[in-house]
Amino acid sequence: MNGFLEWFFVFISEILKGFATIFTGLFEGIRQIFNFENYIKIFKEHSGQFGVVGWILSIVSIVIVAAIFLLVILLIIMGIRKYIRFRHSIVSDEDVIEELGTLQRQVIKLTREKDEIMAMKVAQIGVPAGAAYATGGARYIPPAIGEGAPEGIEAAPPAESAEMVTSADGIVHTNDIRFSKLIEVCEKSGGAFDFTLGSVSDLWSFGSSPAVPDSKKLSQALSHSGYEKIILSGGRIEKSDKEATLDFGAAGKGIALDEIKACLESRRVKNAVVSVGGSVLLFGKKEFTVGIRDPFGNSGSYVAKLGVSDCCVSTSGCYEQQFEQGGKKYHHILDPETGYPVDNGLLSVTVISKSGLLSDALSTACFVLGIEKGSALAREYGCTAIFIDEDKNIYVEGDSGIIEITDGSYNLTERT
Repeated sequence: MNGFLEWFFVFISEILKGFATIFTGLFEGIRQIFNFENYIKIFKEHSGQFGVVGWILSIVSIVIVAAIFLLVILLIIMGIRKYIRFRHSIVSDEDVIEELGTLQRQVIKLTREKDEIMAMKVAQIGVPAGAAYATGGARYIPPAIGEGAPEGIEAAPPAESAEMVTSADGIVHTNDIRFSKLIEVCEKSGGAFDFTLGSVSDLWSFGSSPAVPDSKKLSQALSHSGYEKIILSGGRIEKSDKEATLDFGAAGKGIALDEIKACLESRRVKNAVVSVGGSVLLFGKKEFTVGIRDPFGNSGSYVAKLGVSDCCVSTSGCYEQQFEQGGKKYHHILDPETGYPVDNGLLSVTVISKSGLLSDALSTACFVLGIEKGSALAREYGCTAIFIDEDKNIYVEGDSGIIEITDGSYNLTERT
């Protein structure tokens, strides 16, 4: 029996030697473990000495070795797959933009209808590659090489939309609280933000063949505008004026960012940057750098940098859509009272908020209101607002510590 135990321990010790060698030399250890010629030699020398028991134990030993071999191979494969996933989850700043470009997200598309209210529809859209560098007032500036990269970019699942149903009598029933939030902004801004200017905007034809509209037609269109004509009560939305036309262009980009943010949160993405027009989502706890565009320059120039995190940054600028007629320039930000472009000396307003809806809507409202009233409105919502006027003065309402002026021709000015 002692001879049998000696043989058995010799056989097992060869395996143990291999595992011991792994810790001192990985490749040498693997060679030792899978040295089947050595096992076969031991098998031939000792298996015949102990009859059936020897044969059974020898076979069991070989099965154990084979199982260990398969387990090691499996662990190697799993390690390789995990490494590949890890490499895909840590990307450069350029890659994060490209990755976001492939995401298909369910976002709320704010539309306008001529004859009935259909305020919010669900549409599948894709953020184009390079979206973080899209033209607009706020532009993401990637950090320098070596400063670290956003992590954990994954495709996000479609977001669930709020319910909105139009009945036969033209009344809309909705549980979407965003509609009430938009009306709230209308009320608190005194109508400076107004989503019933659809007919007025159509007359200006921005985006196609812009031209100064006929004054009589403009007056008629204005008579059918006014957020007061929209009645929201108990989930019911009605128009007191059937000719009122809704236009959510001043808030749609921000709401889209809110939907994208919800998708990213649901997939536990750590950091991401998404831009839709002049609105940018900075998602994550790390500090991002965002540039504010130079109103007198091209889309690639900026006058200041913002250091922000986990927020939305929206800019409304008179330079985004404009045309010249009769020697005078006209831009797309309209005064709800006159129907004509706002003319108060401002060139752009940037608003920083946790909410995309508020950042987008307030940037328009503050532009229309001007510096004093606009600052008061931003302060009421606890947002930071940055105003740039035609004399190259920059005014900040809120946290002035986040801004760094990068163009010496502009002045950071305190309000008097």
